[in-house]
Amino acid sequence: MFAEMNATDLPERTATKYIWMICSPILLIFGAFGNILSVVVLNRPHRTRTSTSTYLTALAVCDLFVLIVGLLRQWVRATFDFDIRNMNDSFCKVHFYLVNFLLQFSSWILVAITIERVKSVRKPHMAKVGCTRKLASWVLLAEVIVLMVLNGHSIFGVKIRIVNDTETNSSVCRCEPDNENDTYSRFMYYVWTWIDFVIVFFLPFLILMTANILIIINVKRSRRFQRGLINHTSRHALNAPQKPLIPMTAMLLTLNSVFFVCVGPVNVYSIGQFHWWPEETEGHTLTVQLLLWVIVNILMYTNNAVNFLLYIMCGSEFRTEVKAIFLTCCQRKAEQSHKQVRNPAKLNNQQHSTNTSFEMISV
Repeated sequence: MFAEMNATDLPERTATKYIWMICSPILLIFGAFGNILSVVVLNRPHRTRTSTSTYLTALAVCDLFVLIVGLLRQWVRATFDFDIRNMNDSFCKVHFYLVNFLLQFSSWILVAITIERVKSVRKPHMAKVGCTRKLASWVLLAEVIVLMVLNGHSIFGVKIRIVNDTETNSSVCRCEPDNENDTYSRFMYYVWTWIDFVIVFFLPFLILMTANILIIINVKRSRRFQRGLINHTSRHALNAPQKPLIPMTAMLLTLNSVFFVCVGPVNVYSIGQFHWWPEETEGHTLTVQLLLWVIVNILMYTNNAVNFLLYIMCGSEFRTEVKAIFLTCCQRKAEQSHKQVRNPAKLNNQQHSTNTSFEMISV
């Protein structure tokens, strides 16, 4: 949202503040723990590095930075009434640029992961040759360059403005598009919002949905083909256990649903706010805007906090790795405590020396 808003002390305003103050740290802690854990598990020394692990590592790092750069700022702003964007022009430009870039990059990493999954399902033999870590790195680099260039205009067009705060009747600093340049401000409010909507949500969602439909269709065809072979070879093999299609279908539909529910509303609001409320508002109308804004933002950041669950926790290998890490930590603690129990004399000597030194100090 481009315009920073202030409002009187109404129930909606209070609800907005408490949502930022309570939900933000929960998402920050949960998302930071999950994304850091994902990076550690995916890059353990004994694991084979693949293109998928490269994409998932990039996704975890990107989502972690989204939470730190974007959500942490909102929590600090609501809790301590301090906005890092409003410090000076440099913080304003860099922070505005980073938040937009990171959100777009996260969506397109998901696209890259899904397209690779389509290759692996439709042409598994070709995927072993084409889906390499080197290619994944080049794809990520290309996405970074394109998105950095695409968002470059904000470095020049966004700056600190001095505006009048109707609530306190004083002048305040706000990080906003340059309203002195009418052409650029109209571009940001009525054109860039649509471009950002297409880049962050609409186009990635279409690709994700299409790719997942292709995966489901291909899996169904593969099942029919396998059943045909079984019918011609051995009827006893019909009783062989097969992985059901329902869990995979449910997982793919869940991925699309979460992306649609979490990322869609904030983009729709960013476009609609300038049409629903074309003029600056205050009072109750303003507090309603603030409440809607915090709700769609929390949904958006929830997507970045749970991506690691949806794309990694579905795999049994990841769960096994996590269990191994925690078991290793528990075993080390148990071994340390066991060594201490096996050497009571050493502990008694340490206690005796401590008591002796204490007596000397007392004397």
